Amino acid sequence: MAPRFLFFYTEVDCLNPVLLSPVAFNRNVARLLALFAASLLVLVSGFSGFNWLRFSPEQWLSAHLPPNTLVSIHAQADQQRMGTALSWQQLQVEWDDRFFTAERVELNFNLLSVLLGKPRAESLSFSSPLLSLPQQPVDTALLRLLIALGAHQLTITNGAIANGQHEVQHLELSMIRNGAFGEYAVQASGQIDSGPLSARLNYSLLMGLDGQDRLVLGKNQFDGQINIENWSARLAGKIKSLIIAADGDLEFSFINWSSAWQNTSVADPIKLDWAGGISAGTWAQEQLQVAKFDSAIAYVDDQDIGHTLAMQSNEARLKDGQVVGQVGLSLLANFPAGSPWQSYNLVMTGTVEEGAALLDWRDPQVLLATIAANQEQNSHLLTMRRLSIDRAAGRWLFDDGDWTAQRAERIIGDYGFGRLAGNWPSLEITEAPTIAAQLQPPLTLIASDVEYLNALFNRLVP
Repeated sequence: MAPRFLFFYTEVDCLNPVLLSPVAFNRNVARLLALFAASLLVLVSGFSGFNWLRFSPEQWLSAHLPPNTLVSIHAQADQQRMGTALSWQQLQVEWDDRFFTAERVELNFNLLSVLLGKPRAESLSFSSPLLSLPQQPVDTALLRLLIALGAHQLTITNGAIANGQHEVQHLELSMIRNGAFGEYAVQASGQIDSGPLSARLNYSLLMGLDGQDRLVLGKNQFDGQINIENWSARLAGKIKSLIIAADGDLEFSFINWSSAWQNTSVADPIKLDWAGGISAGTWAQEQLQVAKFDSAIAYVDDQDIGHTLAMQSNEARLKDGQVVGQVGLSLLANFPAGSPWQSYNLVMTGTVEEGAALLDWRDPQVLLATIAANQEQNSHLLTMRRLSIDRAAGRWLFDDGDWTAQRAERIIGDYGFGRLAGNWPSLEITEAPTIAAQLQPPLTLIASDVEYLNALFNRLVP
């Protein structure tokens, strides 16, 4: 007779997948997973609850705002969303000669970041804020503060800024943080008033900090309406980058602009276009230095003559209102059909030395070319030691140079001179060798334009 075996199942045996049916095994695994999930949930809940209970918005603000700022806040904060949202009504703050007020300020924290123990500002909004700043050329402290707060989104509605005689009103601003690069996409618009200048501008840019803690403003674009005394204009332009150090030193690259101006103070409005560009430049120690500057003003006068005034420099600097370096000016006029002239072109280049007046040039070159209605071409090339224009005394001077007169491609005269002088801005020659009389007709041709530009220059550059 074969032996009989009895199987006794212990509690351990019940976990043996060989001895359990698939249904029983899955049921036990599910129980274990549920127990693990419940334990994990309790642990995470306890950790999150602990982080939430110890979170203090005031401590977070104290760590991110300038010292003693919270002490100077003249308003009580209301807490919402379990302490992760703050709001102030009629807020007032004073710090470092600055004064700030706002009808309402709201600060919201990301709830998940609070529960994880790494609180992060989600949004910050200001309603009708007013900021009063001490008058100084460049102040980036507030922009750096906004970046340091690290809010994902920041908005300003109906804002105002006062800085001495400069004011910004109706400011609308939106900043959204780019999570991948940590920079802000900024959209702003507002009304700017500064003395006789009034402008309504729209501005967009990318803003962040570089590895040297410098403020970087990239992909700047702007457009708007400008009014200054009797002139109004539509303006648009771009700036590739602006880099501002903590001490206010500035670097910029690839600035370009275009504008259409109109003077409405006369019966027949004067219209002109102004465009230009700068490849690079710096502002440091109260001195502006630019490389490859080009700008041109174009207009048509009441006689239907088209004019273009261009200014150019490969290297120049501006300090205390004085220009130093290489400069160039050109004046082009195109006459309508039926005129005795087709066109003329005046080109002047030279160097302004340290301590010299703006229109006192060393080693200049002057080219005056004309084309008559009968296609006759004449040109006068003058090189000299010095060119000087004294607007106050009403005099101009060409000192110690050479003069070459040319008709078509043939040289008709080659002279040296010690002094050519005359009245400004009429360009009448009063001191010159007799042979210089042939210079008077082309000078008379351009005199009316020079008188107009001189009047404009006197108004813009006192």
